[in-house]
Amino acid sequence: MDKIQKLLAALPRKDRARIEHAVEEIAARQWRHLDIKKLSSREGWRVRIGNFRIKFYVQSDGRAIIYDIQRRGDHTYGKK
Repeated sequence: MDKIQKLLAALPRKDRARIEHAVEEIAARQWRHLDIKKLSSREGWRVRIGNFRIKFYVQSDGRAIIYDIQRRGDHTYGKK
């Protein structure tokens, strides 16, 4: 089981459903209703779903590859 699958398995049903829905929309390239932003530090995009961030990039053949899903916390952007 990879890191993303472990995270999804540990989430409450409501959060998991929201993330799975967003993943389906990313795969179908239906980004219009998502909070999506281009990453500045590396190639790819991020989608914000509540306290979670889904990071992905689009291959030359048009397929979206999700490479990270993380819960956003106080540590995400460093200490203030």
